[in-house]
Amino acid sequence: MHNFIYSLFQLPLQSLGNSLLAIIIFSCISNFLWWFGIHGSLLIKSITTPIFLPLAIQNLEAFQSGKSLPYIYTSSFNGVYNFGGAGMTLALTLLMLFFSKSTNYSTLGRLSIISNIFNINEPIIFGTPILLNPIMFVPFVVSPIICTIVPYFLTNVGILPKLISIQIPSTTPFIISGLIQGGWRVAVMQVVLLFLTMAIYFPFFKYLDNSALQKENNKK
Repeated sequence: MHNFIYSLFQLPLQSLGNSLLAIIIFSCISNFLWWFGIHGSLLIKSITTPIFLPLAIQNLEAFQSGKSLPYIYTSSFNGVYNFGGAGMTLALTLLMLFFSKSTNYSTLGRLSIISNIFNINEPIIFGTPILLNPIMFVPFVVSPIICTIVPYFLTNVGILPKLISIQIPSTTPFIISGLIQGGWRVAVMQVVLLFLTMAIYFPFFKYLDNSALQKENNKK
C-alpha cells in the first residue's frame, strides 16, 4: 500500500516540484501570502516538503556515494539562494543601514541587521512595514523569483554545482550556508544575489526613505 501511494502521488509531485515553473509558482504564492500578513513560508512548506525533501535525500546519498548529484532544486535550494528571510529582505536591511537619510529607517536597519543575517526578518516585515505596503510589493515578490531563476540557470549550464542538500539550521547565515552546500562558487553567487536584490529594492526604498525624511523635517 505504501509503495502504491508513493507511485501514485509522490512520484508525480516530485516531477512537478523539480520544474522551474512550479518552483516560481510556489515562490510567488509564499511571498504573496506574506505580503498579506500570512506566514506563507509555513503554509507552502506543508505542500513542498513532501516534494523537495526526497530530492534532497537523493542528492545527499549520491554525494556520500561519490556519484553525480541528480537534482538542481531540492529543499535546500531555497534556503541557500533565498536567504535573509522571505522576500530577500537582507538587501533592504542593508540599504536602510548604509543609505537611509531618515532617522526612522536608519534606526530600523541598525535594529534589524543582526537578526536578518540569521534569516529572521520579522523586524523588517513589520517595521517597514512590508505588509500591505503597495510600494514594497514588487521588490518583495520579484526578488526571490530572480534569486531562484539565476542560480537555477547557472546550475543547469554547469557554472554552479548542484547542492549536496545536507540539512542545516534555517538560521545559518549566507556565505556559510553556500560553502557548506556547494563550496566557494555558491558562496560567491550568494554575494552577487545580495547586490542584485539591493539594486532591485533601491528605488522603492528611496521613495519610502524620502517620504519618511520629509515627514521628519515637517515635525521639526
